[in-house]
Amino acid sequence: MSYISSLKTQFKRNRELILTMIEVSLAHYNMHRVRMGFEYVDAILLDDSEGKKILGDSKDFWKWWNLQWDLKDKAWLAEVLDREGLPVPILLQAEYYQLHNVENNRIYPSTSLIHDIFTKAKK
Repeated sequence: MSYISSLKTQFKRNRELILTMIEVSLAHYNMHRVRMGFEYVDAILLDDSEGKKILGDSKDFWKWWNLQWDLKDKAWLAEVLDREGLPVPILLQAEYYQLHNVENNRIYPSTSLIHDIFTKAKK
């Protein structure tokens, strides 16, 4: 199994465990993930409506966003599972949503990724 396949499998298992722990459906989880992605775009581009559309429509942006989300999930899950006893699901859910809140995202796409996205959009 390749490294990428192994990572995708691990991320899928993490997602399934998180869904169980915070008691939400896959549809709700995915909707939240996408909503936070669009909120992130709004937050980093502020008044640039054309830039927001370009990023929001970019497959490369969404690949990057999903990887960042999965990496945050992985780290959060490791930290939560290392605790003695788990809080009740509603508290875990609140903590999880806070983790992915746009105001707590101190991540930025690389300059080369942004350049590539905007270059592709102008073709």
